[in-house]
Amino acid sequence: MLETHRHLLIVHRAAIVEDLLVEDVLTELRSDFIIDQHDSELVESERTSRSRAEQLLDLLPTKGYKAFQAFYNCLLEKYEHLAKLLEGGLSESHDGPLHAVNNNLTSEGPMTEAHKELLISKRVDIVEDLLVDDVLAQLFAKYVFDSNDKELIRSEKTSKRQAEKLLDLLVTRGDQAFEHFLSALREPYPHLAELLQEQKDPGRSRFPSVLASESQEIVESKLLEGGVPKQPQVFTQRPRERHNLRTALRSLKDRDAWVVLHGMAGCGKTVLAADALRSGSLLDETFPGGVVWMQVGPVDRQRLLMKMQNLCTRLDEDKHTPVPRNLEEARERLQTLFREQHPKTLLVLDDLWSAHDARFFDIRARVLVTTRDVSIADRIEVMRCPVSVTEGLNSNQCMDILSQWTNMHMTELPREADNIIEECNGHPLVISIIGALLRDHPQRWLHYYTLLRNHKLRKFKSKFAYQYPNLSEAIAMSIENLKNDLRNKFHDFVIFDSSIKVPISVFCLLWDMEKEDVEDIMAELIDKSLVKTTQCADSPHGPLGYAIHNLQLNYMLENCDDIEARHRRLVECYKKACKRGDFSSLDDDGYVYWNLVHHMLEAKQQGKAIQLLTNLAWVTRKLEVSGPADIINDYIKVDKLIEEEEKDEFKNLKDFYNFVRTNAHMFASRPIPDIVQTALSEPGDNDVYKQAKEEALKRSKQSRHYVDWCNKESESAQSLEMTVKPHDGTIHCCVFSSDGKTILSSSSDGKAKVWEAMSGKVLHCLEDHDDIVICCAFNYDNTKVLTTSHDRTVKIWKLGVQHELKLTYEGHKQDIHCAAFSPTGKEVISCSADTTIRIWNCDTGVTSVVCKGHSEVVRWCCFSSDGLKIASGSDDQTVKIWETATGKCLVTTDKHDRFVSYCCFERDDSLVYASSATVIRIWNSDSGESCGSIEMAEEVLAFALSPVEHKIAVALSDATVQ
Repeated sequence: MLETHRHLLIVHRAAIVEDLLVEDVLTELRSDFIIDQHDSELVESERTSRSRAEQLLDLLPTKGYKAFQAFYNCLLEKYEHLAKLLEGGLSESHDGPLHAVNNNLTSEGPMTEAHKELLISKRVDIVEDLLVDDVLAQLFAKYVFDSNDKELIRSEKTSKRQAEKLLDLLVTRGDQAFEHFLSALREPYPHLAELLQEQKDPGRSRFPSVLASESQEIVESKLLEGGVPKQPQVFTQRPRERHNLRTALRSLKDRDAWVVLHGMAGCGKTVLAADALRSGSLLDETFPGGVVWMQVGPVDRQRLLMKMQNLCTRLDEDKHTPVPRNLEEARERLQTLFREQHPKTLLVLDDLWSAHDARFFDIRARVLVTTRDVSIADRIEVMRCPVSVTEGLNSNQCMDILSQWTNMHMTELPREADNIIEECNGHPLVISIIGALLRDHPQRWLHYYTLLRNHKLRKFKSKFAYQYPNLSEAIAMSIENLKNDLRNKFHDFVIFDSSIKVPISVFCLLWDMEKEDVEDIMAELIDKSLVKTTQCADSPHGPLGYAIHNLQLNYMLENCDDIEARHRRLVECYKKACKRGDFSSLDDDGYVYWNLVHHMLEAKQQGKAIQLLTNLAWVTRKLEVSGPADIINDYIKVDKLIEEEEKDEFKNLKDFYNFVRTNAHMFASRPIPDIVQTALSEPGDNDVYKQAKEEALKRSKQSRHYVDWCNKESESAQSLEMTVKPHDGTIHCCVFSSDGKTILSSSSDGKAKVWEAMSGKVLHCLEDHDDIVICCAFNYDNTKVLTTSHDRTVKIWKLGVQHELKLTYEGHKQDIHCAAFSPTGKEVISCSADTTIRIWNCDTGVTSVVCKGHSEVVRWCCFSSDGLKIASGSDDQTVKIWETATGKCLVTTDKHDRFVSYCCFERDDSLVYASSATVIRIWNSDSGESCGSIEMAEEVLAFALSPVEHKIAVALSDATVQ
C-alpha cells in the first residue's frame, strides 16, 4: 500500500472505527480477493464492532496497492462520509461530533479518586447483585456509554462478568458518570446505592476490599459451616430470580420475619436459595450471625422432633445442655438460642411441607422457607414476604444445562433438545434428570423425548442427589398429600389440556358449586403450587381461567384410572344445563363451544359427537363463537375414528364437513354471513340443505325471507378442499411444509402466517416486518422459517409451541425479492434489487459469499438439490449459475426476451428451467447451452416441476393452469 494511503487510514482511523460495521464491507473485500477466509475469521473473532473495525484497519496496509481502492469503493456505497475523508488528502482532519461522543463526560474532568476508590471497594457487592440491563438504558441515555460500550458489556457470557466490565468502563468516564450510575441504582438496587453513598468505614465490613476470589472463599466457608448445600455439579444462572430473593432477604436486616420462597415440585427452590446466599454483602450486612440450614421435608412428629433436637445441639455453645423432650420445648429452646447466642442469624427451613410443622418454628428469628405451599406461614403471627419461583427455565438456560451434562456446545444440540424443553415447559428437574441420563447414554435423545411425550414419568430416575428416586414420585408427593376431597377435585384437571385456561364457570358447573366456593378451592391449590391462574379474556377484568403444569397432567394421565368417567360427567353436566337437551342453547362460557366434542370423544360418546356435528343449529352457533378452523378439526378427529367401510353410513357428516371447509373464508369473516342462506346453496340431496330449508321455513313465518337456488346441480362436484383467508392483504407467497401438514403464507399486510393445511387454523402469526412480506420458506425439517420483505430484511423464525424471532439479516441495500434455505438448513441465499446474491449463515447472520455479476434487479434465486450450485434470474434477462462455496459465476445464459421472473433446477440438477414473458426456457446447468423451450399462449406467472414425474405445471396470466 502507498504510504499516502496508509497515512490516510491512520489519520482517519478514529472516525472509521466509530462508524464502520465491518459486515458491510467484509464480504465485498473477500469477493475482490483483498482478504481471505483466514483474515475474515480473524476480524470476526473480535467481540465488539469497534475492535473488529480496528482489526480490519490493521490488516489493510498489508494487502497491497489495490486494498485501499477496494476499501474506498466499499465505503462509497454505504459510508459516503467516510469515503470523502479518504479522498480528501493528508491535510484534512476529523474532529466532528461523532468522534467526540465518547468524551462528552470525560471533558468535564476525570472521575475523582474518592469515587474510583468507592467503586473499587464496593466492587464485590455490586458484581454479586447487579444485572446490567437494569441500569444500562439509563446510562446510555445519559451518554455515559455508547452503543459500542453496550455491545462490549453484553458480549460477556455471565451476569457477573457483565457487571465487572461495566465497572471497568465506568471508572474511565467523567465524574458525572458516577452520579448517573448512583441515580440508576436507586430504584432497582437501593442497598447498592446506599453502599456508594456511605462514608468509607474500614472497620465496618467483615468482607473488606479483597479480591473477589478471596471474598468468595470466605463466603463459602461461612455457608459450609451453616450446612448450606454446595452448588450442584451442573448449574445455570437465574439472575433475575436470585435478585428478587436477595432483595426480599435484605428486608430482614432490621426485623425478624419470614421470606417464603415457593414454587412447584422440582422448580429449583433449594438451588436458588443456596445461590442467593452466596453473597458477601448479604451475609455481612443482613446476617452477620451467619446462616443455619435445616432440611425438613414431609416428616411425622417424631422425625420433626429429632431434626429440631439436632438443630439445638448444633446451635448451643453449651454442649452439656440436655436435648428438648417434645416439640414445644424444642421451639422454646430455639427461640432462646437465636435470641441469646445467634442474633441476626438466618434460619433456612428447606422443603417445609405443612402449616402444622411451621408453627414450631415461630421463634422470632429471621427465617427463609422453601416450600410448595405459600400459605404455610399464614397461621403464624409473623411478617411474611413471599417470593415466587417460576415453573420453568427459559430456552437458553435449558440449553445451557443440557450442554453441560452432554459436554456438547449449545449449537450442536439436536432438534430433540428443543422438543424436550417444549414438552416439559423448561422444568428444571426434568431437564437436569434427562441431561444426567444423556451423559451416560448420549444417543438416546429421541428415546427420552418419546418417554416424556407418552407420560412415562416413572422411567426418569434421578442420577444425582435428590430426595425422590424418580420424577413421578417428586410430583406425586404434592398431589397425594392433599385431603381426599381436594385431591379428587384436583384430579378433575386430568380432562383438561394444560395449555388451555379453563374458565371458573366450567368448574362451577362440574362441581355444582357457587363461584365463591370454587375460588376458595382454587386459591388453596394455587397456594400449594398445583394450579396457576390468569385472566381468560383480553380485559384485566375478564373471567379467571385455571390450568396445571404439563408434568402434573402427565402424571395424572399415567396414574388416574377413571379419566373416561370424568369426561362423561362433564358432558352430562352440560347436558343438564341445556334447554330441552339442545346444546346450541348453551351460553358461551369461553369453553364449551371449543371443547365439547373433544370431551365426548374422550368419553367414548362418538355417536353423540356425530349428532352434534351434523346439527345445523350447533354448527351455526359454533361457527359464530369459534370460527371455522376449530370445527374443521372436530370433523377430522371424528372421521379418523370411523372405519373405512362405515363411512358411507355417515354421508351427512361428510356433507357438513365439506360445507364448512369450502365456505371457511366466509365463516371466518365478521360479521358472519347468514349460515342458513349459505346452506341453501348446497345440493338438494345434501343433509345441510335439508336442515337449512326446514329452518328457513320456520323463520319465514316470522317475516324473514330466504332465497332457494332452484337450478343448482343435484350433486356436488366440488373438488375444492378448502378456502382460507388468513391475511388482510394480497398473498405473495404460499408454501407447504415438507410433511404437508402446515402451510406458510406471506402477505402485503406485513405478516407471515403458519397454519394447518387441513383446518386453516393459524398456528403462528409472524409480524415484525415494516413492509410487505414478499417471500417465505420452511427449512428442511420445518423447525425454522424465513420471511423476506421490501423493508430490506430477511428474518429467521424458530417454530415450536411458540414462535421466536432468531435473526434479522440486513445485508442488502435495496428491496429483497427472494430467499431460500440451503438443503442442510445451515445457510440462506437471498437476492435483491441491489443486483447481488448473498449467502449467509442462518444462525449468526454472517455473510460468507457475495455473488456479483448481474447488472439489474435479481428477482429469483435457488439452491441445487445438493447445495453446491445456485441459480439466479434477473431483469438483465439472463440466468446465472454460481458456485456456492466461492460465489464464482460458472454459467451465464443467453438473454431471454424479457426479464427472468422465476428459475429452478430439475431433480438431478443437470437442467435449469427459467420463465420470461410467455416462454419457459431450459438450460444445461454445466455448459449454459439451450436445451429447448416451452411456448405458452399467455404470460407465465409461475411454474412448478413435479418431484416424481417429468411434468410441469404452469400458471398463466389468463387465470389458467396448464
